[in-house]
Amino acid sequence: MPPLNLLDKTINAIWRKYADDAGKSLIHLGAVGWFFSGLAQIVMIGRNKNIDKKEKKFLIPQEISDCAINVGLYYTICEIIKKSGDALLEKAYILPRKTFEALSEFKTDSQKNITQMLKDEINTFQLNSIDSKKIKPNVSTIFELSVKYLEQKLNKLPVNNPNPALDRFVTTEQITAKLNSLKDAQKNFVKCKNGVGVLTAVFASVLSCNILTPVARNNSANYFQKKLIKNRQSELYKKQLFINTKLPQPFSGFNII
Repeated sequence: MPPLNLLDKTINAIWRKYADDAGKSLIHLGAVGWFFSGLAQIVMIGRNKNIDKKEKKFLIPQEISDCAINVGLYYTICEIIKKSGDALLEKAYILPRKTFEALSEFKTDSQKNITQMLKDEINTFQLNSIDSKKIKPNVSTIFELSVKYLEQKLNKLPVNNPNPALDRFVTTEQITAKLNSLKDAQKNFVKCKNGVGVLTAVFASVLSCNILTPVARNNSANYFQKKLIKNRQSELYKKQLFINTKLPQPFSGFNII
C-alpha cells in the first residue's frame, strides 16, 4: 500500500516539523492561504467573460501585486515578530520558572546572570567539542548538550568534553536525578516557547492583515487605477483627434459643431 505509506510519512514529517512550534505552522498556513486566495482571484478575473480585455490588462497585474503584498508582507512581519519572541526566550531574557531554576544551578558566583552563564557554558562545550561546528549560545542548546552529556556519563560512555558544572554529579543516583530534572525543565521550556510562538504569530498576523497590508494594497491599487485612467484618457483623446481632423473637400461646406 504505497499511497498510504507515503501519506503516513508526509503526516509524520509535518508533525515532526511543527509539533514543537505551532506558531510557525500558523504563519506558514496563513501564507499559503493568502497565496491561494490571491491565485483564485487572478483566475476568476482571467476567466470572467464580462470583463473587457483591456481592463484585464490592468486588473490582473493589480491582483498579482496584491497577492505578492499579502503573502510577502504577512510572512515577513510574522517571522520577524515571532523570531524576536523566540530570541527573548532563547537568550534567557524571559524564562518560565522551572527553566530559570534549572539553569540557575549552572550559574557560579562570578557570573552576573543567566545570560552570562549561557555564554560561558557554550564556550566550555565549544572548546571541548570534537567537531569544529559553531554552537549556538541559547537555552535550547544548553539543554540538548547537557542532557546528552549526562546520558553519556550514565551509560558509562567515554566523554571527550568535560564540563565542570555537570561533573559535580558523580553517582548514578545524582546523575539520574539531574538528568530527569533537566529533561523536565527542557519540556517546560519547549511548551513555553511554543505558547509564546503562537501568541506572537497571532499578534503579528493581526498587525499585518489589519494595519500594514491594507495600506500597501491601497497604494498598489491607486497606482494601477491611475494607470488605467490615464490609458482611458489617452484613448479618448485619440478619438477626439480623429473626429477633429479636416474633412474631405466635398464636405468642406458643412459646419460641424
